[in-house]
Amino acid sequence: MADRSADRGGRDATVIRSTGTVALIAAFAVVLLEIAGTGTPEWPRLLAVVLAVTGVGLRIEAALVRSRGSA
Repeated sequence: MADRSADRGGRDATVIRSTGTVALIAAFAVVLLEIAGTGTPEWPRLLAVVLAVTGVGLRIEAALVRSRGSA
């Protein structure tokens, strides 16, 4: 029974980490598009910051979930 919960925790951490990576890549893409464009409004900067913070937070959460599962 414990093996199944540990395996599920590992899969959950992988999904969380992957989602965080996608959010970070999206933030990077928004920043690149903003640099390429001229006269853009303020919302792309806010979107990039929100995506970057969310991505980093999800990756930290995945690390915590994985470390709890292996302990």
